[in-house]
Amino acid sequence: MTTHFGLRASAIGLILAFSAVGACSALDAPPALPGTDWQLLSLTSRGEPITDAMNPADVQFLKSGEWSILHYGGMLQGGKYNVAGEKLTMKSEDGSVYMEGKMTYTATDQVLGIDDGTYLMRLRRQKPK
Repeated sequence: MTTHFGLRASAIGLILAFSAVGACSALDAPPALPGTDWQLLSLTSRGEPITDAMNPADVQFLKSGEWSILHYGGMLQGGKYNVAGEKLTMKSEDGSVYMEGKMTYTATDQVLGIDDGTYLMRLRRQKPK
């Protein structure tokens, strides 16, 4: 009898452990971007030290599929964006690719990373206004 109880307890423990792992990875899935606001923490090339910006730019992903970055000092950039799985493509108004890379997300810090293999863009999610 104790063998059946021990096996059943072990099985329940494994199920709970796998459920917890699944829940953690779901929290770190990149969030849906339409209608979100972010701060541009950094845009660095591979190997360059990552330092958060002193005056981070404001980044928006609109529900219309448009993105914009309002830089410190008033310069505005923007265009269209598309998400396919974990890949984000941001095109400028002239159609050129501004950023295209794999998204990663750290839910605890609310930091979205976009890595195109050459540059890493880091954005921190802002609360809705």
